[in-house]
Amino acid sequence: MEEKIKKEKIKDLVRQAIEVSDSFRAPYKTKVFEIFFSFLLENNKREIIGQISPSLDNKESKNKTSFKGLSGGIEFLIQENFFSTERTLKEVHDELIRNSYHYPKTSLPSVLILLIRKKQIARILGQDKMWRYIFTK
Repeated sequence: MEEKIKKEKIKDLVRQAIEVSDSFRAPYKTKVFEIFFSFLLENNKREIIGQISPSLDNKESKNKTSFKGLSGGIEFLIQENFFSTERTLKEVHDELIRNSYHYPKTSLPSVLILLIRKKQIARILGQDKMWRYIFTK
């Protein structure tokens, strides 16, 4: 049923583009059709795509773009259960870079200490004398 609605909508857009392009001479007719049809598709994209996949609108809200800055990147890692095991500063930095949060490694400790004070993560001194960070429950 949805497929039929989508096809009918596209056919209607093609008819509209043909009507407009028919008023032009031969050398311009095809180009006018292409431009106007593209315009119509762009303006009706949400309606046509929404019939195929209504979940496209919801993906933006679930995306990591709602986490801004370095502290937002670390909050994103907490939400993704990255700190379910002990992690070194290098591992945290590498994971942030992998998720498109590009900040200097020297900026990390101050943000991590704030989260330690809020008791969202804990800091453990490992046997190799390196701090390790883990999520506190």
